Amino acid sequence: MASLVNAVRNIMSDGWWFIKIAVLMIPVYLIMENEQMQSEILGSNLPVLFVLCILYLGCASVMMNRNINNKTPILPGILTIPEIIIKSVGCAICMFPGAAILAFCCSFIKANIVLEEPFAMFVLYTCVVIFFVPFILIPAVLYSVNGKITDAAKINKVFAASGNFVVAFLSFVIQYLFMFLLFAFLIYRVLIEMLGEGNPGIPVLYAFVIVVTFLLIFSFSSDLYEDVIPHIKSKRDIL
Repeated sequence: MASLVNAVRNIMSDGWWFIKIAVLMIPVYLIMENEQMQSEILGSNLPVLFVLCILYLGCASVMMNRNINNKTPILPGILTIPEIIIKSVGCAICMFPGAAILAFCCSFIKANIVLEEPFAMFVLYTCVVIFFVPFILIPAVLYSVNGKITDAAKINKVFAASGNFVVAFLSFVIQYLFMFLLFAFLIYRVLIEMLGEGNPGIPVLYAFVIVVTFLLIFSFSSDLYEDVIPHIKSKRDIL
């Protein structure tokens, strides 16, 4: 059964998981550590951030493909770079419609709906995001099974799985908040108490949390394949 623990086990089943995650952390760490780089990437060099995010999607797609098809190692390596590039484009295309509609809805809410209580606005945005999560992640999982965009376009399968996917994803979020994020916060407090506010361990911790959280979301989503997400024909069925 899919859970945060199983998602972590998936990642740690790779014998080189720590080194591979450390490599993925490098761009995130450099951006967070360098204020000038932050301003450049979020300003004039915004396309660089966009390309970086697309490549991370490629890594997630490769991981999901290997998890679903029981391939090892589960995390991509140097020799997987061509596959990462191909799957990054395919995965981004499959996730774009749901992400675009979500962005439009959030923009519409920001421009037209004003609630006095900040918590009420937070709840509203959370509900909207959770509603659209299946239409972003399920196509990514379906695409990653065989690397075919046409698989992600099977709207009937996306709608059939969306309700149960939301329930499972909420369970994952609760587990994440009370296990992983709480553990990360404890490490943060230890670093602050021992080394002070400006110590270099804080950006490293932030980068680790961002990268691992990203991988956990997609690892968990791929665990829902054939459980919540309907099965589609794959190469292993033919074999």
